Amino acid sequence: MKNSSIENRFCMSLVAFAVIVRLLLATGAAAAVDEAFGRAPQAQAPEPDILTLEILAAPEPIVPPEPQPEAEPEPASEPEPEPTYTPPVFSAEEADGIRIAGACSYTPDKQTLLLQPSSLDFQQDGPTVLIVHTHSSEAYTMEAGFEYPESDELRTQDSRYSVIRIGDEIAQILQDAGIEVLHDTEPNDYPNYNGAYERMRQTIEGYLAAYPTIQMVLDLHRDAAEDAGGSLHLCRSGGVPVFWRRLRRRYVLLAGAVLTLVLMFGGNLVIWDFQVSGNDTVPTETILRALEDYGITVGSPGLHIDQETMRNHVLLALPEVSWLAVNVRGCVAHVQVVERHRPPEAADRSAVTNIVARRSGLITKVEALEGQAMVLPGTTVTEGQLLISGVSETEHIGARFVHSMGAVWARTWYELSVSVPLQITQPAAGSRSHSRWALDIGKHRIKFYGKGSITGVDCDKITYYKPFTLPGGLRLPLTLVQERITAWEGAAAERTEQSARQEGEQQLLALLSARLPEGSTVTDTRFAAVRQGNRLTVVLKAECLEQIGQTVTLPETETTQR
Repeated sequence: MKNSSIENRFCMSLVAFAVIVRLLLATGAAAAVDEAFGRAPQAQAPEPDILTLEILAAPEPIVPPEPQPEAEPEPASEPEPEPTYTPPVFSAEEADGIRIAGACSYTPDKQTLLLQPSSLDFQQDGPTVLIVHTHSSEAYTMEAGFEYPESDELRTQDSRYSVIRIGDEIAQILQDAGIEVLHDTEPNDYPNYNGAYERMRQTIEGYLAAYPTIQMVLDLHRDAAEDAGGSLHLCRSGGVPVFWRRLRRRYVLLAGAVLTLVLMFGGNLVIWDFQVSGNDTVPTETILRALEDYGITVGSPGLHIDQETMRNHVLLALPEVSWLAVNVRGCVAHVQVVERHRPPEAADRSAVTNIVARRSGLITKVEALEGQAMVLPGTTVTEGQLLISGVSETEHIGARFVHSMGAVWARTWYELSVSVPLQITQPAAGSRSHSRWALDIGKHRIKFYGKGSITGVDCDKITYYKPFTLPGGLRLPLTLVQERITAWEGAAAERTEQSARQEGEQQLLALLSARLPEGSTVTDTRFAAVRQGNRLTVVLKAECLEQIGQTVTLPETETTQR
């Protein structure tokens, strides 16, 4: 039902426009337009077989209703009354003389629409009709006495010779009939023809918001004109020839189209991106670097790749890889990797070993898998003390020599210190800086700068890489490179003890973490700071829980003596 309502409203608008066209014909619009353009009156011709807007008249001319007898004239001294709008009356027979043309597939009931009272009210206080021109520069065939400067083919910015002139005449006729009209004469399709309909939509919405009394909007166009030979010249055309003719004048757009075609058809001939799969321990960057050393990189031809030669080269460079293949699909190279899994090295249990303390601490747990435990939990040990012995005495066979295995956990204590300067050197304010740009095309770099640089001072250089990508994340073999170089001169500056202490604490925690073996935990930390001149000494006292056992091999002489 909603769609039917919309279609009925659309057809009612067309019929309303037919009313206005009929009013124009009844009031002599054609003669007024010819007189407005300065054309000589021509012999009266019969009404056309089809009147289109697209509303077309029937072969039989529609006879308007009989005019009412004129009233007796008023005395000349009294002013004439203002013209008022009198809506026309239609009959069912007139439906056969009207044809509605357009892209709408809906077939309306013309008789019902003609006899149905119109909801349009042209007697309101304020403008009720808005005349606009989406293509305001559309003009007509030039002839003697009717010449104009062309802005384009059959187009002009002189409103005296364009479709705007027709809008002026129609507006005058409607106003004479008692209908208040607004006529928008602003140029809308020059200098940019594209987007005229969108701009006109915004213009119409502005008028409707400012004048809510508007009942109808007329967008006047000139769709065709006659050439010098009298043949019909279509002003709206399309297709490849028309597109090419318009494209010839736009060199940048033409170059972009050619470049697009080259990229579309020639892009599959080179590698634009890599996708690596199957690697767990070997970094992707390492694999791509090995392929680059062989000659396979972004921008390389992807049609012919010697898989065997490439594989041998990469496997020699990457012992961690056991197999590799590169499959090029389109412009993407898919790299499949199989890593080499080496079995863990077996421990040599033939040697006689002891487990001794790597550092002093308080024993919390002893796990002796092989050998004899020499300490118990709660025992304090010193660095180098025997924890698990690989030599055990027996009553029957004497000394027994084994490869001791196990773990000994203990509480340990650390005391570390670091000296942090209170005076630092930082870049001076207002340091000189500049950027250098370059473009990477595959493995080649095009520099947009000379050899000059900031010399004689300390510099910081930060390089930014901005690869070009297509929608979807496909990387192009183009990368914009920016080198930001900042020159600075050292200047002494004081910093607070708080900031120096924070820096010292961070350094101490990093140093402690580097000294602890894997699996250790820090159970307690305490910091202290003492200033000594221009430096701040930060001290860390930490308590940790760690595995302190360390395997040492007994000399053969000692085992032989036992």
